[in-house]
Amino acid sequence: MEITIKNPSNLPLIDYRKIKPLQPDSYKDLTKKNFEKLGNSIKRHGWISPFVLWQDGEDFYTTDGHQRLRWLNKTQPETVEYPYLLIEAADKKEAAEILLAWDSRYGTNTQEGLEEFVATFEVDDEYVEEIVNQPFIFTEEKEVADPFDDEGIKNKNQYGVIVVCEGEGQQEEIFNRLTGEGLTCKIVVT
Repeated sequence: MEITIKNPSNLPLIDYRKIKPLQPDSYKDLTKKNFEKLGNSIKRHGWISPFVLWQDGEDFYTTDGHQRLRWLNKTQPETVEYPYLLIEAADKKEAAEILLAWDSRYGTNTQEGLEEFVATFEVDDEYVEEIVNQPFIFTEEKEVADPFDDEGIKNKNQYGVIVVCEGEGQQEEIFNRLTGEGLTCKIVVT
């Protein structure tokens, strides 16, 4: 399969087989479903983001692009060169620290934010469900209850629970079970 490689900044290219993962495969869960989503995205949009690499002598380690590298290693038998950027790090430990900082998700995806984004850019719900890694639910607009009654007295509090899951599969299972019981749930990723 031929992949369209987009490189508008004319970044240097590297044969993906020369790239070594800095993180172990066990660092991130890549389910079969998400593996397929990643492949579909690459097929649809082409190669749109460079690898971010750290060079140690003749060796190149990825600090961003591990899942794409896993996908290439499993699906692409031919030698192909892909764009990359280099980071500066004194040693492997500093490169690993940069990876952790890069990979830390400082923002949190929300249902409301995704719905607003999709509406603003008129993205098809089917595409979002195919590509987004959280089981977002698209709902019709509904009026949010005013937290104060007519006399300015605050209505009763709302209470919630955050469940820390071991992975995306468990998150989806718990979300489906609770919503199936009639509870209102929101997906958060931190």
